[in-house]
Amino acid sequence: MKKETYQTLGKLFPILVGIAFIIGIILDSFLIPLVVVAIGVTLIMWSKRKVKEVIEDERDQKIGGKAMRNAVILFSLLATIIGLILYASGGEVQMAVSHTLLGSVSFILISYIAFFYFLERKM
Repeated sequence: MKKETYQTLGKLFPILVGIAFIIGIILDSFLIPLVVVAIGVTLIMWSKRKVKEVIEDERDQKIGGKAMRNAVILFSLLATIIGLILYASGGEVQMAVSHTLLGSVSFILISYIAFFYFLERKM
């Protein structure tokens, strides 16, 4: 498989997921987007292994790591501040959104720590 084919699949995947979410909302089914995401991720992982050319180099990986780290930090800060404000304001809906935001921040940070520890020991 050529690098261009892999890149095309990578660009088509978000479009297909968006269409699947729209169809899922119209048909009131959460299974449709779930199946499309599972099939798409599997297809992208399979196609990445079939590419003979270099997809990314060390520089791209380093930039991607920095970008992801900054995105995690920004999301964590904003979600924590918004979550605490909503928690303090009270109300049933605000509490539900607050718990969702604060829970997702906790999950992301715990996942980050676990992956960092695993990858640090592996290298």
